[in-house]
Amino acid sequence: PDPKLTLTVKDAQPSDHTGTYSVQVKNVESDKVPVTVTKKVPKFVKDLKPNKTPLTEGEQLILECELDTAPTTVQLQINGEKVPDDRVKTEVKDKKIKFTLDNIKLDESGNFTAKVNDEVESKPVSITVNADIPKFVKNLTINKKQFDIGETLNFECTLNKPFNEVIWFKDGQPIEEDARISFSAEGPKLKLTIKDAQPSDHTGTYSVQVKNVESDKVPITVTKKVPKFVKDLKANKTPLTEGEQLILECELDTTPTTVQLQINGEKVPDDRVKTEVKDKKIKFTLDNIKLDESGDFTAKVNDEVESKPVSIKVNADIPKFIKNLTINKKQFDIGETLNFECTLNKPFNEIVWLKDGQPIEQDEHISFSTDGPKLKLTVKDAQPSDHTGTYSVQVKNVESDKVPITVTKKVPKFVKDLKANKTPLTEGEQLVLECELDIAPSKVELKLNGETVPEDRVKKEVKDKKIKFTLDNVKLDESGDYTVKVNDEVESKPVSVKVNADI
Repeated sequence: PDPKLTLTVKDAQPSDHTGTYSVQVKNVESDKVPVTVTKKVPKFVKDLKPNKTPLTEGEQLILECELDTAPTTVQLQINGEKVPDDRVKTEVKDKKIKFTLDNIKLDESGNFTAKVNDEVESKPVSITVNADIPKFVKNLTINKKQFDIGETLNFECTLNKPFNEVIWFKDGQPIEEDARISFSAEGPKLKLTIKDAQPSDHTGTYSVQVKNVESDKVPITVTKKVPKFVKDLKANKTPLTEGEQLILECELDTTPTTVQLQINGEKVPDDRVKTEVKDKKIKFTLDNIKLDESGDFTAKVNDEVESKPVSIKVNADIPKFIKNLTINKKQFDIGETLNFECTLNKPFNEIVWLKDGQPIEQDEHISFSTDGPKLKLTVKDAQPSDHTGTYSVQVKNVESDKVPITVTKKVPKFVKDLKANKTPLTEGEQLVLECELDIAPSKVELKLNGETVPEDRVKKEVKDKKIKFTLDNVKLDESGDYTVKVNDEVESKPVSVKVNADI
């Protein structure tokens, strides 16, 4: 056999295979050979190193190192405690180790170490995590401190970076968005906008809190702007005469919300005045001004400011007779037309015609007319009993002259006396009697010896002022004195007519 002897130990283990080895051949022992099997301790070729320190909370922490051998187990520790697996991402590539912690927290400040193969630890790495404290690069401001009602307020500030936890405050109380208030963020810029600002709602001190860091406090005031009169209240004229139009105008420096016209401190009723507001200009119109509207007028604006008073004088509109009441004569015959006339200084409505101090009304005889300032009373077919009297006209309590007139029944006169066609006559002949008056008669009758000739015996013809009586076939007993009675009041001279027998 081969004289060479060999002992082979594979995959030597420290505990099993460390010791002193010898070989004995037939009671002859060889030299003793001691051997030690040791576990190899990894060495750090590159120490544990962070991507940065200090960090701000929320940032990512990366820790890396390199060994001289590939590890079997690796573990990240903080202050000697294992970092939970769900908190760290561990990557081993051959001998390189990489630990990643996302969104680092404030309580993750401390000494980090890498433990390898449960037996060797890296040098500790001290990591500081700082709070992510907002900083106001540009603190809260607004362009002015005093605002008028209705204006827009813009509060602005700029942070060192964008943040989510933003709360706006007014007078130390959180505010919310509404119809007027809106918040906006554009990167690190924050903005609070208030539209149509109101004194009671929006006057106050504003601030913004970002992650418990509060901005400067900014006080602002919203005031109702008091209008000023750029042009004082002015009248179109004064004094006025009652019935005229009064116009009052003024101008403000701002558009008013409410306007009101006052007289002697009292509101002029809405139905009495027409109010027009065009931007900042105000116009009041009072038609048909009255006597009791004399006084001090003012314009009250927004229920808080009043114009300087304008003193307005209204004079009575007293009628004047430029031409007093007249008529062309004082004595009238029955049936005539009467024309009374007068002329005023201007047209008036309140007109009352009087006869003997009593108001009269229009009827079939009487009519009134006006032609501008001219007044006229016409009486047609005047009658003595109805229309004799004293006439006047009253205009707004001003009375004209009194004009007395008389209407008389005119007594007719004979222009041509009664005359027969012939005398004597023979019975059976025709008798014609004619006369003429100075006026047309209303009634005529033929008389014989003072007795009325029967109507069936005489043919009567009246043509205007001419009268003609015809008796056909005259009789013997119709001899006598003929007369004409006119209007039951006047008689003609008698005409003696002789009728002879027809022998």
